Amino acid sequence: MNFSYINRNYPHTIALFPGWATDTKIFDTLNIHFNYIIVNQLNPWKAASALAQYLTQINLNKIHLLGWSMGAYIVDEMILNNPHKISSAILISAKPSYTLTEINDVKDKLKKNRVGYLYQFYKTCFSKFEKKMWHDFKKNLLPQYLETQDLEVLMDGLDFLAKSTLHTDKYKIPIKWIHGQYDEIASFDKVQEYAQKLTKNQIQFKIENQAGHIPFLNSQFKL
Repeated sequence: MNFSYINRNYPHTIALFPGWATDTKIFDTLNIHFNYIIVNQLNPWKAASALAQYLTQINLNKIHLLGWSMGAYIVDEMILNNPHKISSAILISAKPSYTLTEINDVKDKLKKNRVGYLYQFYKTCFSKFEKKMWHDFKKNLLPQYLETQDLEVLMDGLDFLAKSTLHTDKYKIPIKWIHGQYDEIASFDKVQEYAQKLTKNQIQFKIENQAGHIPFLNSQFKL
């Protein structure tokens, strides 16, 4: 696992962490006003500590973080272990935690039919209002994801999700939590109920109307 720095001529830098069953290509169309740090061949168990080491290597004292879905737990770990290195963080489509029953159900389906389950998973990431986004995803990312998402890596990611929890009560930096109104992967209703209790911890909760699990694929997406 290693990182790449993309200089986009902005004064601030943000590290981007993708979700389960994807990679950094999911951020290819993201256009926010930061330089980017992207991770190559993500290992979620080691990503936070590896990023801290990388920041030392490139002499960056402070950055911003963005974690989408599973990536939110990596951001969480980085906030807890290296708060002095983080200016702010963005959580997108995050869920406080996943149950072991949820994880084991996915594992069983993957073992029976990896490609079939992944296709349905990706499709479920898009709401009924995002047909064009789903069409574009099918054309640009779906074929390579169905081919390259290795079963062993997928299972390891699920093990990481099974042990992960957001520790929002311990955050001491500004947080923006963005969630799609029609997210079926991380249920919007449950997440909204949880997030509404967190304003005291500097967490701003933003609803993306009509969006599913990957709201930033919308060309109109803004932070």
